[in-house]
Amino acid sequence: MGDARNAEFTESVEALGWQPPAIRTAFDHLPLVVSTGMQDPQPYKIPREVVHEVPLTHPDLPWFADLGLRWPAVPVITNMRLRIGGVDYPAAPFNTWFVGTDIGTRSLADDSAYAMLHPVAIQLGLDTSTDRTLWRDRATLELNRAVLHSFDTPG
Repeated sequence: MGDARNAEFTESVEALGWQPPAIRTAFDHLPLVVSTGMQDPQPYKIPREVVHEVPLTHPDLPWFADLGLRWPAVPVITNMRLRIGGVDYPAAPFNTWFVGTDIGTRSLADDSAYAMLHPVAIQLGLDTSTDRTLWRDRATLELNRAVLHSFDTPG
């Protein structure tokens, strides 16, 4: 459940002792995992109240909110390696902002991530029997409209 790209990581932190919420959703917050050369990886739970999320709604499609999609207002990517002067920093957090196609297309629509294209297409009443109907394009467009609308609304 959730971003399929993180399924293996989720399993590994569960093996470290992390307990997922009793009722799991596609947007559960995974723990921060810290490992040093002198200590095994340790999961650290991030308190839910410190993570601000934007609920995704659509300007013209009231049913869109019922999908229960949301995204962090200020995402931090921590699985990147930063190299400065030949020194590697394997867990340097990168704070960025995502809008439009990065959330809507790369994360929510992509079959290897949240795979929301088909559910959105079905709700739109699109013919998904062949790609030649361009149903994927239309569903992606509406996902991206919802993302922009949702981030613009609260500013």
